[in-house]
Amino acid sequence: MDEACGITHGASAEFDHCLFRGASKLVLIGSGDKEFAEAEDGKMVTFRNCWFDHFGRRGPEVQSGMVCRMEYCLVTDWGVPQKFDTRAFAAWAHDGGVISAYGCVFTQSIKPTFKQWLKDHLNHIGQAINDHGVLSLFRSDSYVSGYKRACTHDHHGLCGLEMDHCFVQKGLVSEDQCDPMSEDEAFKVVTRLHNYFDALNLVVNPAKSLRGK
Repeated sequence: MDEACGITHGASAEFDHCLFRGASKLVLIGSGDKEFAEAEDGKMVTFRNCWFDHFGRRGPEVQSGMVCRMEYCLVTDWGVPQKFDTRAFAAWAHDGGVISAYGCVFTQSIKPTFKQWLKDHLNHIGQAINDHGVLSLFRSDSYVSGYKRACTHDHHGLCGLEMDHCFVQKGLVSEDQCDPMSEDEAFKVVTRLHNYFDALNLVVNPAKSLRGK
C-alpha cells in the first residue's frame, strides 16, 4: 500500500469527520488486482464530513467495482508541487468503480509549474491510451488538465459517477449533477469543517472564502 489510506481486498469501511492530507497518493478504494476482483466488487466505503486536502492525486480513486459514497465532504488543493509525481486529479472512478457524492465541495487553488503542467498532461494522455487505445487521442477529455479534474469518471457511457447537490468551483471539471449547491451553502460546509478541524489544531492554512475575501 502506497496511499495514506487504502481500502482493498474485500474490505468495506465508514469514515466520519476524518482528515486525509499530505500524501502523493491519498485514498485508494479497490486494489485493481484481478485475484481480488470478486471480493472487492460491490463493497461500500462511506465518507461523511471528511476533508481531502493538500495531496497529489486519489482524493479518492475508486476502482474494481467498489462503491464510494461521499456526504458533505470537502476536497481541496490536489496536485501540490511537493506531492506531485505523475498526474494530478481529485475524485476519480474507473474500472467499474462508482462514486456517489452528495453535498460535497470541490475547490482548487494550486497553480502548477510549466514542467508539472506538461508532465501531468502527457501522463493523462498516456493513461487514456493505456485504458482505451489510440482512439483516445481523438477524445477531448484525454487532454483535460489533472488540476481541473475535480470529480470525474472513465466509464464512457456507464454510470460510474453520481453527483447531487454538490459545489464545484468554476473552471473545474466534474459530472453533470442534480440541484447544484449554491456558493452560500458551500461556504457553510467549508466553514463548518474548517472550524471542526481547527479546534483539533489540524488546519494548516486559514479558511479561504469562496467569495475571494
